Amino acid sequence: MAALVQGPSLLVNLKHLYKAIVPESVRRFMYVAVDAYTNPLSWAIVMVVFIAERVIPATPQRVLSRGLVQDFVWYSADTTFRLTMLPLYLGVLKALFDRHLGVLTIPVMSAWPLGARASPSRSSSTICSAGSII
Repeated sequence: MAALVQGPSLLVNLKHLYKAIVPESVRRFMYVAVDAYTNPLSWAIVMVVFIAERVIPATPQRVLSRGLVQDFVWYSADTTFRLTMLPLYLGVLKALFDRHLGVLTIPVMSAWPLGARASPSRSSSTICSAGSII
């Protein structure tokens, strides 16, 4: 048990446990959510709002007013919720769709790039103008 708690081996064990428990479909959504949360641009926007609140307040107030602290707590809680629950929900939804409704997926279209899959009418008109009989 002592070997399990020591330094880097603990991180390696946790990583293997995470990969064993969390399906790949959920992990992909988690990576996107973590990238969005750790994006410096989102934190720069938060800092700009804090600075604007200090320089040009809507009403005269203290630096750490109750509303500002409440907004920051709400932003942090909401972002944490989106980081944990939304990717889990999307991953489970995708896994259920693949398991039970996978026959509804058109295999040819799943190999297309995302832009082509998002607008099938545009893709079909391009195919028709490329010399199809239709």
